[in-house]
Parts: sequence; structure tokens; C-alpha cells
Amino acid sequence: MAPPPITGREFDLTSVGTLMEASPLVTITGAGGSGKTLLARHLERQRAARHRHGSVWVELRDVVADGDVPAATASALDLTIGRGSANGVSAALRN
Repeated sequence: MAPPPITGREFDLTSVGTLMEASPLVTITGAGGSGKTLLARHLERQRAARHRHGSVWVELRDVVADGDVPAATASALDLTIGRGSANGVSAALRN
């Protein structure tokens, strides 16, 4: 599903996009309600075509423990793995 339109954030989109080219991990921080998630959603959609298999949004908002991250990732990718199985996600993505 496409995120809602974003206006007035062209500089931010370009700046964070440039950081993403230089680093494999970029963290977007700021006050609640400042548009971090919307910015990230637009970046993900813009950059999906640059990757052979596209991209996927992994919602981590409700993750409360480190062990829940693999399950959230598997869910976003429609994978069936054991709860908290980082190895299961890695194996599925390897193929």
C-alpha cells in the first residue's frame, strides 16, 4: 500500500537517500509526529526498484523484545519460521 503524499520534504528525502548510498544502516530520529515514518516509507518505495527483489516494510512499532524482530521480519516477508528464529529468516533469504 502506498504511503500518503509527502510535501515539503524533498531536501530530507534527498539527504537521507544520499546517506543510504554511503552506509548500510541509517537511523532517522526525531520527535513523535515529525514525519519520520512517512519519510522512511517514501524512501523505501523510491528505492525498491534498485534491488533485484524489491523491498519490504517491516513494522517494528510493536516489537518489545529483540527476539521479536525476526518474527516481524518473517511476517512482513510471508515466511513461516519459529518464533524468534533469526536463522530461519537468514536461511529463507539466502535462497
